[in-house]
Amino acid sequence: TPVPVIPMAIQGLWGSFFSRRYGNAMTHIPKRFWSKIGLQVGRAIAPQDLSSASLQESVIALRGKWK
Repeated sequence: TPVPVIPMAIQGLWGSFFSRRYGNAMTHIPKRFWSKIGLQVGRAIAPQDLSSASLQESVIALRGKWK
């Protein structure tokens, strides 16, 4: 059954202890102890308007600028 899709993006994980920025995850000494993690939620996309390219664009826009 076609349903609307709600795009979401998690912010603030890059460079944390759990990211792979410095190699394998959880194998490096963290540069910061507490990270501010955010969840950005976009508007629902109707099933007839959905494509993988449009969903990717929505998530990239929600994610914001990489640090």
